[in-house]
Amino acid sequence: MRSKIIISILVLILIVTPVQAFRLVGDVYIIEGAPVYGDTPTRSFVTSGESAEQSYILPTTLENLTSVEIHIKNESTTGSAYYDLYVNDILIRDDDYVADEDVIYKDELIQKGVDPLTTNLSVKVYAIGGDLNFTVYITADDKPMVSMRIDVEEVTLSKPIVRIRYNHPYAVKDVITIKNPSSVNVSDAKLLVDYPPSAFNKPVDQIYVGVIESNKSKTAELKFQKKAPEIIYKEVKDEEYDDYTVREFSFKVYSYENVTTIFELEKSILKGIEDAENITVEVNGKEVDFKDLEDFIKFETPVKKGINTMKVKCSIPTISVIAPAPAKVVEEERLSGAEIIVEWFKKLIDWITSLFGG
Repeated sequence: MRSKIIISILVLILIVTPVQAFRLVGDVYIIEGAPVYGDTPTRSFVTSGESAEQSYILPTTLENLTSVEIHIKNESTTGSAYYDLYVNDILIRDDDYVADEDVIYKDELIQKGVDPLTTNLSVKVYAIGGDLNFTVYITADDKPMVSMRIDVEEVTLSKPIVRIRYNHPYAVKDVITIKNPSSVNVSDAKLLVDYPPSAFNKPVDQIYVGVIESNKSKTAELKFQKKAPEIIYKEVKDEEYDDYTVREFSFKVYSYENVTTIFELEKSILKGIEDAENITVEVNGKEVDFKDLEDFIKFETPVKKGINTMKVKCSIPTISVIAPAPAKVVEEERLSGAEIIVEWFKKLIDWITSLFGG
């Protein structure tokens, strides 16, 4: 038995890690005269010696908000009022005097120790002396809504086709469900699309969603194509026996993700397969069924994300060619020119001799 490697081809590709597919940005309005899709702020009245609290579950973090304003207004008939202000149980103002109206901004809350990454805002005002009212205004303008839940279900609309020298992308549909678990409405919401490395085309950069009300959901769809798996390595090895050759075509297939794939291996590249016997196909060590078509070896099988192994093995009969025996060439014996002259003289002498009776 003799073994030899006939062909070895290697194609390098960049292997990258998929990224998050969708990010949501939107607006939040808790202000006076808010748009119909916004929220009307609450004005809380606090009598002297009492306290009041407003709490919000935010669709984004405190630092992502465009603005937070806590307006504390003196309602005392005596002309003076004092208050304590707590935000998320952190003391922001201590026995502070308000003549008419105080405004506390987001930066002060963070400076005083409120976690900028919090998605909960609890505002509590104690009226130490005099009556008060307070209102919380919150806005976010085209900000990332990081607290929103985004669920993606991908539906495969077609299957990738892979050949040795060619591959065909496949179509998918992403059904995106956005849930707003916060206590405020999100308006002018948009999904920003971060396509995965497997994307073959990128039809849109963003999907408009609109208003997502508090504690409600909305769905959106995105159709695009993904790259098919790709044959990145091919090797052909022969093991020769007396009357047949075992030929093994080995392939490495890179796939960006788990996907069921149609393979059509060109017989024009699988040299000798047309006359072969006992053809078998293996993918990742498991034998798969195939169709032996006129131009292709065709089969359908799942492949995993990353590198896959594929083998096509067959036996090719050895045709013994016996060289024919050399043809026997029978040639007439022919005399040379000198021999013909000598022979002619001999006959002439015999004739002359016979004339003279000798």
